[in-house]
Amino acid sequence: VEVNETYSLRACLESLAVGLAIEHLNAKDINKLASLSKKMNQTLVADDIKKFIMLNEEFHNIIRTNSHHAKLQKILNSFILLARLYLLMTNQKLLINLKLDEEYGAHDPLVDAIKKRDVALAKRLMEKHIKKSGDRLIKVLRIEAQND
Repeated sequence: VEVNETYSLRACLESLAVGLAIEHLNAKDINKLASLSKKMNQTLVADDIKKFIMLNEEFHNIIRTNSHHAKLQKILNSFILLARLYLLMTNQKLLINLKLDEEYGAHDPLVDAIKKRDVALAKRLMEKHIKKSGDRLIKVLRIEAQND
């Protein structure tokens, strides 16, 4: 329940953040997001989950920072810490076995929407992306609970 509530709320807030950030993101920021997305895909191919998590946090941090909304950033930063804690609680092999390849290319459509300055699409994609991540984490936690 706690994980579900965290990710459902985070999905709404990350969606708000990307909507606000689009007007502030410059070409350099967008190129950095595209580069991070590409690097995340490479880490998934290499099964380097720790590197993926680090790059993913950097990706979302660029968006949060460019939202220029201090309270939103503060709340989302606390959710990122919770997400990191949840991931540390889980077995990394289970994360990989649960088809982290679903994450492959997950950020690419979001980067495209940001490039096009399509606020509505970017918000929808972000919300869907965060909810999917939460659903996947819940599956991992359920499997681990069954194995205990």
